[in-house]
This record gives sequence, C-alpha cells and structure tokens, in this order.
Amino acid sequence: MSAQREGTGQSEGAVNNEEAAPTLRTRPVSWIIAKLRGLLIVSPIPATRILSALMAVALTILPLGLLNYANSGAIADPAPLFEIAAIAGLVALISAVLLGRVLAPHVAAILVGALGYGFFSLSWFESSSTMSLLVVWAVSSIFGGLVLVWLVGSARWAVVTAAIAATLIAATLFGLSIFGTAERVDIAQGDVPAALAFSEVPSVRPNVYLFVLDGFARPDITTEQFAEHGHDFDLSGSIDALEDLGFIQDLEGTANYPQTILSVPSTLNAKYHHLPEAPLSGRDIWLQGQAALSGENTLVNSLRTAGYEYWHSSSVLWATSACDADIADRCIGNPGTDTETLAAVWSETPLRRVQGPDLDTVTDPTTVVADTLASRDAQPTDEPYLLFSHIISPHHPYRFNDDCSRRPDGVEGLSFVEGGAPEFRPLYSGAATCVASQLESAMAELIERDPTAIIFLQADHGSSFEVDPENNPWDEKMVRERMGIFRMTRMPDHCRSDDPAAQSLVNTVPLIVGCIAGEEPDLIESRILLSDFVTADVRDADRPLIEVR
Repeated sequence: MSAQREGTGQSEGAVNNEEAAPTLRTRPVSWIIAKLRGLLIVSPIPATRILSALMAVALTILPLGLLNYANSGAIADPAPLFEIAAIAGLVALISAVLLGRVLAPHVAAILVGALGYGFFSLSWFESSSTMSLLVVWAVSSIFGGLVLVWLVGSARWAVVTAAIAATLIAATLFGLSIFGTAERVDIAQGDVPAALAFSEVPSVRPNVYLFVLDGFARPDITTEQFAEHGHDFDLSGSIDALEDLGFIQDLEGTANYPQTILSVPSTLNAKYHHLPEAPLSGRDIWLQGQAALSGENTLVNSLRTAGYEYWHSSSVLWATSACDADIADRCIGNPGTDTETLAAVWSETPLRRVQGPDLDTVTDPTTVVADTLASRDAQPTDEPYLLFSHIISPHHPYRFNDDCSRRPDGVEGLSFVEGGAPEFRPLYSGAATCVASQLESAMAELIERDPTAIIFLQADHGSSFEVDPENNPWDEKMVRERMGIFRMTRMPDHCRSDDPAAQSLVNTVPLIVGCIAGEEPDLIESRILLSDFVTADVRDADRPLIEVR
C-alpha cells in the first residue's frame, strides 16, 4: 500500500511539476505527424467498406471529369457525359460493394476502380507513350500510397484517405466545368459603328449567308506545301463548280488571327480586338469571343437595324459557337450534340470497336442548307434573314474520307486532338476534299431556292502542319499556311471591291453592309496579327496580305 502511495505520490508530483505544454513551434515534425495520424484514425469517418467503394466510383468517373474539364469549351451539351458518369459510378459502387464481401474492401475498390479507369481511358493505353505513362502512374501511385500508409498508420485508412481525395478531385473537375464558366461580355443591341449603320431600311434586302469553315487553308498554299511532302491535294474541280454557280475565289484571302476565338469575333465585329498596342488578357479573349460567336456582334446588330432576322446554326463540337435562343431568332437544325458527345466518349473506350453510324451525326454544309430551307418552308417569314453557320470541317477531328464516306476510326476525340501532326496530312486532304464537294451540292440547292442571296464561304484560319503552336517563330512558311484561307463569295458585281483589303476577313461586315445599302464599303486596313497560342502575345506580321505565287 505504502509503495502504491509513494508511486502515486511521485506520479502526482510529476504531473504537478510538468512544464507548460509546448506550442507547435517547439514540437518536432514527428509529433505533428503522429497527431495527424491519430486524428485520421479516430475521427468519426463512415465505414471503411463504403469509403473504399467510393474510391472505386471516383477512379471510374475521373477520366470523364478530366475530359469534361479539359474540353468545357468544346462540348456543347455536357448532359450526356454526366449521365454516363452517373451510370458508370453506380455500376462501380455496386461492383465494389459486392466484391468487397469476398476481398478486403480496399483491394476490391482498387480493382474495380482500376478497371473503370482503364475502360474510359483506352486511347491512353494504346498510345505510343503507353509504357512511360504506365511507369509514371505506377511509381507515383506506389510512392503516394507509401506516404499515405506512413502518414495514417495503416493500409486500410490510407485507402480511406485516398478515397476522400479522389472523390473531391473528381467532383471538383465536374463542378468547375459546370459552375466555373465566366459570364459572357454583353454587347448592347444596336451598338453599331456609324459607318456600318443603316440610316434607312433598304428597298432590296437579300438574305445573307455566312459560312465559316474551320481550319480550311487556301487550296493553292496547301497544294504547294503538301507536294513538298509527297501528298497530292487538288480542289480545282470543286472550285470550278462553285465558280460556275457565281462564286469568285479570293486569291489573296487572308485571316487576321491564327485562332478561331480571335479570328471569328474580329470578322463579326469588323474590328481588331487583340492588338500589340492594346492586348487582351487570355480571359478577356474568351469572353469577347463567346459573346461575338453567340450573336452579340456588329454584323447582327447592323443587319437588325435594316429589319433582318438572325438565324444561327451551331458547330456541334464547339460550345462557344452554340446557338443562344435568347439572341437568335431561330436556331437552325438539330446539331446532335448528344450523339457527338457520346461519340467522343465512346472513342476512349472499347465500345469504339462496335460504334455504329447512329453516333456519327455531324453538321456539314449539306445538312445546314437543308435544315435552313426546311425551317423556312415550315415557318415562312416576310423578313430577310442573316444565317451564320460555323462548320468544324475540315478542322480535326477528321471525320470523312475524300468521297465523304465515314472514316472507320474517324472519332479521335474533341478539340485537344493534335490534328496538325505531319502524319495527319492525308486525313486533312480527305476532309477538305469532302467539304469542298459538300459545298458544291449545298450551294447548288441554296442558289436554286434563293437565287439573290449574298453568300460568303470562308475559313477562320488555315491548317497547322508547318506550325508549332507552343514554340512558334512564325516564319514565312508558317504564316502562309495558317493565315492564307479559303474564301469564295457570291454577290452582285457592284458589291465587289478592287481594294486588296477587301480580301481580308476583317472586312466581311463592311462588304455585306455596303452591298445591301448600295454604297461603297468603308474598308479597314488589313493586318495579320500573329497571336501566340500559349501566352496570347501578339505582334504584326511583316506583310498585311498573303500574296499569290
């Protein structure tokens, strides 16, 4: 008893004489880690079995989240992607729970999650750099797992921690793509420069069609550069057919910017937005671009003062140019964004082996014209209209062969695909040949039904086989390919201008307005502004136009 008392007394004395608890500043790192481990282990977290299954869900839908986040500006309708993620996540959850009754929960989660991740990442595993990717992924996963085990003290709780982290990452990727998009910059209705405003409604108001063909380089430049690499390229037959329909080719057709998000808004607003003397930030480039592409632009506002309606046809793949029903008087056609998104997802999975034509709906000149005329027949109007149509072809992904048959491996993903790599030259040739033949048939039908129409067929920029978007010195060859563009116009002879600047995209609106008003167009000085793809730095090219050789 006395020994116990003495021991107790010493213990009490030791407690009473204990120094004040050290602060975090005086504690060693090992103490902090120990406390963190204890906190993770004893915290009231739900059952390990459920959290392990949650990690299987997170790993399965993570590739879909990455696809959606990286291409939030390219997927016009993400709803099908979310539906696939929900179904895949539910399957992964049920599979992990059931398998967890036979195996350890964390083992079941890793197995199911790895299978789910691999299912939606097939193209990664088939790439030439597969081994290096797998090695990096395996080493980083093992290292990260060891750190977690050391940190939290057990493999089971390391899986719990990883489940929480993976779930948060997947949810954040989806959340940012849904809620993180900044609002567009509004352009007030009627905000039109004096030179492009109608003082009175013209007596003759033909319908106006503006077709933007994405990435369609000037054919003579493409022929010249492809021949250097042993590839034939010849669109002369289609060009001759279009000339027979009254089109004239701009032999010095010139883009003003090398990127769609700068080029098309500059065209629609008859204005240079991004200048060396007044550069825009990357965010502002996209905001003003989205506004212009949706219909908030000078062309639409100007023609509305002359009593025109605005009809808009979407590009399918690119959400930035999707039809906004609050702005457009009509959204033309059914662009099939659901099937296009599904096709992009299936291309990353084994399902692409059995992908059918029902997933291959695309917007092309023939479809746009047919849908426009069908809309006009179904809902006649007494007012003239402006149709703006942004067509992705012949830009990658290259969907068609030169005879317009669907390529069996024609879905390579969305806008992030490196379609400008040298080995894709034959694919571009096929896509360009197809779209040129589609223009032949589509324009023949359109002119038969609307013989007085003003029609512009023009690209936003050229191809990129000689261009390095990340390290671009912009030598003469690169500038010619990227800034020399396909452009053919059909309008009355008195609407044409002999001024070389008329062949520059920035003067599209002045030409259209001048033609309708019956006046000389007030042309803008032509400039080629070489904007870097990564930093958005901009500078003037040495020559304002791409000359014919």
